[in-house]
This record gives sequence, structure tokens and C-alpha cells, in this order.
Amino acid sequence: MPNRGSQRIEWIDNLKLVAGILMLVDHSAVFLGGIPDWVRVYATRCVEPLYAFVFFYLLAQRCSPMGSARYVVLATAAAAECIILSRHYGTLTLGILASLVVTAPIFEAVREKGIGIRLAIVSVAGFLSAFPFGVRDVIVIDYGVPLLLGQGLIAASVAVLRTGMIRLFLFQFAGLLIGICVVRIGELDLSPSCLTVLVGQPVAVTLILVLRGIHLGRPIGLAARIIVGHPLIFYIGHLALLAAVARAYPILVEIMSTVTWEIGPAS
Repeated sequence: MPNRGSQRIEWIDNLKLVAGILMLVDHSAVFLGGIPDWVRVYATRCVEPLYAFVFFYLLAQRCSPMGSARYVVLATAAAAECIILSRHYGTLTLGILASLVVTAPIFEAVREKGIGIRLAIVSVAGFLSAFPFGVRDVIVIDYGVPLLLGQGLIAASVAVLRTGMIRLFLFQFAGLLIGICVVRIGELDLSPSCLTVLVGQPVAVTLILVLRGIHLGRPIGLAARIIVGHPLIFYIGHLALLAAVARAYPILVEIMSTVTWEIGPAS
């Protein structure tokens, strides 16, 4: 969701920049490797909560629902994301954009409901976030609708309603813990969303509070302007670039290994 014109919010722009840099690190690890696992578990796990917060924060501040043109753009980007991720993983993979396409209209329908209804929705969303919604070796759903809906209602409480944020966090967390217990009792696989809520969201909230409280000025430079002003272009563009590099690198290594290098005597 762009943050356009004279109404741009400085700390939101800086949040986008931080999230974009961390996302680039995270996806570099996914496609190219060479980065310790703990980085993805702890350091970059906050990327999804940061982007979800920005998306729903800006959506909650709009006076009208997201228009059909924006849905078309988002759905097109989701299709491109699906193609890139599916080719890389070798199985049908629906990424966060596909879940956003589904979540956005649900969010707009419930975001202004009473605190009791929102607490109930967040609790159920937290509970369902513990369950994997994909089918092993058939389809992977990255960051499902329940996770995003809970995050969206929390972001809306900060953006417009300004009430109930702490309670929403606690109810989401409680729902998730109950869901984890049910999943373990049923001997099922836990969803990766569990780590997102338990590890990524606290880090993301800390970054949000820090960036809201300090004045850094607006991001400058071409790369920063693309990350901040054109997040979908940056997202799909860097995914496509990393996927291309990941596919080309083994071929390049194989070609280089077949070349006989002759080094003449030093003059």
C-alpha cells in the first residue's frame, strides 16, 4: 500500500526502508544461502510483521475501501510471486501477496467492529495461525490469512482506533498458545507462523516504537526511493533477480570448471 504525496508519514517510510533491507537479506539466504540459520530465525523474522503493519496501517487510514485497480495490481503481483517461489521450491507456493488479496476485504469488513468482536476474531486468528494450511509436497501457503488478519486488526488499533492494542496482542498470543497445544496433541506439524508471532512480532513492535519516537528524516537515494515509494516493484523485482542468480550460478560454476586456464610465466 503506497504512502503517497504530501501526506507521507516519515516514520512509515523509514519502517519500509528497514523492512526492505532486512527482506533482501532474508531472501538472499533463501535463494543463495551462505547466511547462518539463526539470522532467518531471529533477525529477519520481523520482516513479515513489519510489512503487514505498514500495509494495514495505511489501509486503515483510508477513508474509502481499497479500489478495484489496487486489487488488480496486488493480484497480478501475487501471481508473479507465486510463479517465482513455485519454480524455486519445486512445489506450488502461495506467498504473502496471495494471502493479502484474500485478507484485505475481510479486514475492511471487520476493522471497525466493537472491541469484543475484534478480540474474538484476533483470538481465533491466533489459534488458526498455529496450523499449517498447505499440503506437504503439494502446496505451500506462506503467511496465511489468519496470521495477516490478526496483524491487520492490531495495526488498525494503532492507526485509527487507538484502543485495545495491548489486549489484541494478548488475545492473539493466547489463541496461538492454545492452537500450539492442539497441534502438538494431534501430532501435527506446527505452522512457521508460530515463530513469526512469538519471535518476529516482538522485534517488529520494538522497531516500530523506536522509529516512531525518533526523527531520522526521509530516506534519500534511488534505492531507498524504490523501496519506500514502489514496494511491490522492489519486492517482485528483487525476488526475480535473486531467482535468476540462483539458477544461473550453478551453470556458471559448471562452465568455469570445464575451462582449462593456462597461466604463462611472469614477465
